[in-house]
Amino acid sequence: MLSISFSRNQSIFYLSLLSLTFASCNNKSENTFQGDKHAIEQAHIMFEAIGGLQKWCELSALYVKAKHWENDINGPYTSEIWREIDSFNVQIEQKHQTFHVRASINNTEGKVSYLDHRDTFRLLNNFDLLEWEHEHKHNVYVALHNIACSPSKYTASLDDNAILNFHHGNDLYCKVKLDDKYRPFIYFTPDYEGNLTYSIFTEWGKDGGLIHSAGGHPMDSSFIYRTEIWEPTFKSNE
Repeated sequence: MLSISFSRNQSIFYLSLLSLTFASCNNKSENTFQGDKHAIEQAHIMFEAIGGLQKWCELSALYVKAKHWENDINGPYTSEIWREIDSFNVQIEQKHQTFHVRASINNTEGKVSYLDHRDTFRLLNNFDLLEWEHEHKHNVYVALHNIACSPSKYTASLDDNAILNFHHGNDLYCKVKLDDKYRPFIYFTPDYEGNLTYSIFTEWGKDGGLIHSAGGHPMDSSFIYRTEIWEPTFKSNE
């Protein structure tokens, strides 16, 4: 749940792929990836398996509603996340019989409102905002969008475990392990401190022509989630 400091692991899933939109997407995929030929082939196969480069590039906003289960919370709670893809603007709301929290976060301000018995709010400081902006840029859906729009800006490689790596310059952007249908079922990304974290996707859905995670958990299994609504907005429909 969104505690007074939020759950950092949950933002990987939330609202949760992004500047790292280092340039405008312009609604078109640019050329192909840099890197090893086999890794480039794997990257293209992956995108074809989940809806295609062009469709992921057209993604402009995303609404996700999900149920979550945590060991120390009695019963499930719901989360709703509204995320802009090309800019850092995220709205989160989480509800349970014992809490109701709403957050609004962008690159200039962040506010967490406690709409339950606490009846108060908290403003995020600059360090909090930098952490959340980093996590937004590395959100799986933002990352897929950014890579799909500008593949020539990313170097694809395969490591010894057949995990597909994407670098932007010298920096690791993300890594994915593909399942037998070439979907990215494990998503690795560096956190704000540079430590590698990952999420595991165990269920899948299809909405707006995109194949996406519909259930899973973070690497520490601190919670599991199941998506109820995954509603994309595309630039072509705006």
